Amino acid sequence: MISQHVSMAVARLAVPSLAAAGAAAAAPLGRAAVSPRVGLHTSALSLGPSSSQPAAAAAAAASAAAAAAAASAATSSASSARRPTGPSAPWTPAAASVRPYQHRPTSELLNSLAVFQMCALPGLVAATPAILDTAERLGASAPLNAVIKATFFRHFCGGEDLPEVLPTMKAYESAGIGSILDLALEADLDAAALTGAAAADQAVKIAGMFKQSIEIASHQPDNFIAIKVTALFPPALLQRWSTTLTRLKEVFDAAAASDAAAAGGVDAQGAVEIARLAPRIEAAFPGVGGRAAELLAAARADGRVEWTDVAGVFSLHAPQRAAMLVRDAPAAAATADTAEATHDDVATAALIVPHVDDLCAFARARGVRLMVDAEQTYFQPAIDDVALGLCAKFNPRAGEAVASTTTPGDASASAPGGLRTAVVYNTYQMYLVDAYARLVADTRRAARLGVSFGAKIVRGAYMVSERERAAELGIADPIQPSLEATHASYNRAVTFLVDTMARNKTAEHIVRQLAFVVASHNKDSVKLATGMMAQHGLSAVDGAVGFAQLMGMQDATTYSLAANGFRAYKYIPYGPVQVTVPYLHRRAQENSAVLGAVSEDKRNLLTELKIRMGLVRV
Repeated sequence: MISQHVSMAVARLAVPSLAAAGAAAAAPLGRAAVSPRVGLHTSALSLGPSSSQPAAAAAAAASAAAAAAAASAATSSASSARRPTGPSAPWTPAAASVRPYQHRPTSELLNSLAVFQMCALPGLVAATPAILDTAERLGASAPLNAVIKATFFRHFCGGEDLPEVLPTMKAYESAGIGSILDLALEADLDAAALTGAAAADQAVKIAGMFKQSIEIASHQPDNFIAIKVTALFPPALLQRWSTTLTRLKEVFDAAAASDAAAAGGVDAQGAVEIARLAPRIEAAFPGVGGRAAELLAAARADGRVEWTDVAGVFSLHAPQRAAMLVRDAPAAAATADTAEATHDDVATAALIVPHVDDLCAFARARGVRLMVDAEQTYFQPAIDDVALGLCAKFNPRAGEAVASTTTPGDASASAPGGLRTAVVYNTYQMYLVDAYARLVADTRRAARLGVSFGAKIVRGAYMVSERERAAELGIADPIQPSLEATHASYNRAVTFLVDTMARNKTAEHIVRQLAFVVASHNKDSVKLATGMMAQHGLSAVDGAVGFAQLMGMQDATTYSLAANGFRAYKYIPYGPVQVTVPYLHRRAQENSAVLGAVSEDKRNLLTELKIRMGLVRV
């Protein structure tokens, strides 16, 4: 079903016409401009080499981008002018008196109240997949989707396509809030098993859709787009490559244990002597031949390597070396969950990687940052491989000088492509037991490579499915044992990132070594981050630290952060309803604790209604 949704989305997300893009951009400021969805005339668009209307498509895309630029001009200078330029002050929930819903029509407030009430019903959330499947079997998907679009979709999503998203972005920008555009395309293992040229053609189409998002985002300062690696690479390929990397990690861990026993203790950085590791790799992966020591020594000259160095050597970004890990005759019979990468997988990835590189170059040239979303653990090693390789290729060199700007915190003021901070951000789900160690190791490797590193930290979004899979396969649960342990893991990551940034302060207009986004609805984590920033004298507005919440959730937190000068963002999913609804159901299911704690959002909505009825004075 997911693969059908993705295919439908590729056809549905057409480039808007000139008139539609202009109408969207011309909508008046404020949330009231967001609620009436823009009427569109769309034309089918093929983004692959076989497109029959490339000139028309390019002209339409350029038109949408120009409209976005025109729409942004009036609000960019105003929101920038409101931002302070000195060190941050601690944020508290009462730090600013904000009315996040004051520009929204009363009909939307009532809809939002109803949506929050339904989200708090566990039975409804649990029954959603069955309801959707039944509607599809009965041919009733269209009326059900119409109801969903008028309620849940209206509250949590920016629109079905980019012209519908433009007024939402504009309304947020007028309040000093940036946008993280998220084209809600993702796939799981039930996706069509594309290989070779067919997989590359699909990647070209999806990358083209991401480029449209980048083009729109580029005309407002300091925006992001989110990308999902499972939308660009065949999911089954990613799972098999993840399994191969896991086997390589097991070899590394065994060598580390041996190294620690011989040395009388574990290396403080988790590094292993190449002389001990190389023979083990060659024994486990015959394709490496006798070259392991040579390849590892090229990565580190001091005779020791960390796991991230090893993963960087045998990466999909280096297909000849990645192919060395292919084992034609694995030791045990493989199942779907244990199958390792094949030569066809590596060859297919080699066709796709250049298109992903082109996407990142496109973003860098336009000053738009990319967030690589985290996904399920059976994909994550491969996703990390792709993301960290992109970081090494496209993030600017830490410490290099950049052009000056009249707006101190403007990310468009730096180089290359106008970015003072990282272009590519990797995402870490802190509810995973291994997340903190991976975050630290990846940050450390980026510093060794001399490139700026970007991280987004989230609590996580796949808890139910991850635990079900672990129980089914009889493997260790990858999730922290309790909610309190997840909070501790998240706050530990916040502390590490702020402390690391404080130790590596840079002068104005110098590329940061580290940048990160605290993506959280948990106010304690937000207070921790802002308090530590104030303690270390870190600026709230230089683009290095951001705070993000989902559209339609914790609006008071987002608006309050922005009003106090912090870099605040709304994560804006968009796409056809049939694609976005499953995506949002996953968020509702996996973040039930968040949706069950929406009392503050409901309280703020009720307060706004009481103000309008004259029952509360302001």
